[in-house]
Amino acid sequence: MSALKRAILDNGKYLPTFYGHHAAAWYLRRLLTPDDHSPLSPPVSAWLIASGGDLFRSLYRQKGLLYQRLGIQPAASDIGTLFVQGFTCTIKATADMTPAALTRLVLKAYVSGCLPALETSLATLPTSVGQDFRQQRDTILAFIDRLPDAEITATAGLPDEITAVTATLAREIAPADKRPLDKRCGFPLPVKHPVMRGKWAVDPGFDRAWDEDMTLVIRPAEHELRLWVQKGVRAWHSAWQGAGGAKAAPSCDDALARLSALVQGNALGLLAVTRLLNPAGIVQALGQRILSPFDGGQPDRICYQGLWLQLAKPTVSFEVSSEDGVNIDATLSWPIVRYGPRSRCDITPLETGGAAMLSSTVQIHLAVTARGIEQPSVTLGPARLLIREIWRNSAPQAHHAAAALPGSGSPLVKMMGEID
Repeated sequence: MSALKRAILDNGKYLPTFYGHHAAAWYLRRLLTPDDHSPLSPPVSAWLIASGGDLFRSLYRQKGLLYQRLGIQPAASDIGTLFVQGFTCTIKATADMTPAALTRLVLKAYVSGCLPALETSLATLPTSVGQDFRQQRDTILAFIDRLPDAEITATAGLPDEITAVTATLAREIAPADKRPLDKRCGFPLPVKHPVMRGKWAVDPGFDRAWDEDMTLVIRPAEHELRLWVQKGVRAWHSAWQGAGGAKAAPSCDDALARLSALVQGNALGLLAVTRLLNPAGIVQALGQRILSPFDGGQPDRICYQGLWLQLAKPTVSFEVSSEDGVNIDATLSWPIVRYGPRSRCDITPLETGGAAMLSSTVQIHLAVTARGIEQPSVTLGPARLLIREIWRNSAPQAHHAAAALPGSGSPLVKMMGEID
């Protein structure tokens, strides 16, 4: 308890009784503040080496219980750095291991290159238990291999079990043409006859998008607003809460008034802005340019470094600000519905807790002058590829109590396999 207090408070009131107290406090501090890289003092380090690491081995066995007592939710860690280094890597499965404990053992064997040793250990278990464990092992390894070049992280459970494995592929791909686009250089938007929205003349594409499916953020404003329009039903949601509670979000007329203020009340300027706040028009003008760095040759499929992606219809969200003119950030997002090493894309992303998206933010700038606004300048941002999938353990099953091996150590060690 004194070591725990030192780790939390760093209070000299809790004096150590021996060097192991210092070492325990240092280890607990590392659990609480992982970014603190302060080293052990030389006397403590020398004592720890002389002790053969028994103290840290004991603390590591109890780490999950310490997390539980402190109310700390373990974070995901790269599987290459998840396990304590410097101890002998022993791969030993026991018949009463939980699915989460077996997951940890499989990952340890995978990282350390000891999968044959794991198979040898599984072969010593009763037939039914070994078959169940092999099935889970094969499922985990297949999940790790299904997304090439992905970062694999694992979330430790309590105590020291692996409850979830995450595969993340995150890349940024520079646009093929980094030059700003304008009316003369590849940014055509059709000019259509305006329609009236209340007292405002707006582009018909904006008028349709407002009523159907549009996300618009306007800054600055008296309050920060997030306006969501859903098909058939207008649902305005305020993204702030004042001292008096939540406020009602503005109407379309209020939003157009704010946009008009950004162009200094110029009617043609407002028409030009709403012409750019047109999801269908932006996709038509810029969608293929954003996807041009990818190979493919099919309307709904692209290829990135040997990985084929099947894309759904893109959505567009807008953020408008007024720094040095009018700036519009249009974010185009293509959901990835399937992927794989072949063009038929035979892998479906896991749905629970994951993400599969290709997106890019286009920056549009309009200079506001006394005569109105000038032609927009458009800069393509990088394409952001994100595929994140999460594999979770099924609910714990009943232990194979009748088949448990005798003399396998304490219940905690039996649950976790051998501590590395």
